Amino acid sequence: METTQAFTPEFYTAVMPEMLLFFGLLALMIIPNLGKGTFRIRGTQIRLPWFLGGQRYAWSSNPHLPAWIATLTLTGALELTQFTLSAVMLSLRRNCS
Repeated sequence: METTQAFTPEFYTAVMPEMLLFFGLLALMIIPNLGKGTFRIRGTQIRLPWFLGGQRYAWSSNPHLPAWIATLTLTGALELTQFTLSAVMLSLRRNCS
């Protein structure tokens, strides 16, 4: 079994599917909750924008949006995993020859 050194191109190729899943989860939590929310600073009449909550934007209020994000994330991770496995198999064939 061959090990991969950290911070090499092979390392990033191997970790890319997990990174995509992580960023997909972040997108799944943040994007559907974007809206025109504001909050007031205590003791003043100043209102500052807060983009989480409030009235949602038209594009982020679609009930199918979380399913689309999850489908794109999982499909992308599957494709990256297949790419990683094909790269590993190709390097093993080169080493055996």
